[in-house]
Formats: sequence, C-alpha cells, structure tokens
Amino acid sequence: MTRPNWNYLVDLVMFSLMGAMIFIGVLMAFFLASGPVVDEGSKYVWGLHRHQWGDIHMILSFIFTGLFLIHILLHWGWIKGATRKL
Repeated sequence: MTRPNWNYLVDLVMFSLMGAMIFIGVLMAFFLASGPVVDEGSKYVWGLHRHQWGDIHMILSFIFTGLFLIHILLHWGWIKGATRKL
C-alpha cells in the first residue's frame, strides 16, 4: 500500500471517528439524563446506559488520538518543510 493510500485510509477513519464522537457527545449532552432522576429509563438509549455511551466515547477518542499521531508521522516531511519556510 502506498503512502497516499495510507494517508487516505487514516484520514477517512479519523473523519468517521470524529463524526461518531460528535454524535455521542450531542446524545449525552442533550438527550440522556444525568444526575439523580426519578425515571432511570431516561438514562438509556438503544439499550445502553449513559455511562456505557461515555465509555464508547472515550475509547473512540483514544483510537482517534492514535490515528492522529500516525497522521502527523505521515505528514512529517511537509511539517518540516513548512516550518523551515517560516
């Protein structure tokens, strides 16, 4: 697999992960109840509890961070070149 193909794949997965993280963040912020509530069912969406959504959000962010580091490595030559021009 060539370097541009790797770059495309990493960017595509990062874009997908960012979309998923935004979705879960909005879900947790606006649609899932937090704190002590009378109706415990309001803390569930699609069978997952608020804390389970938070765990998924955290795992996705760790994967995203790893891919971000790979993204930086793939562009390291460009970063050095652009920095030299400054």
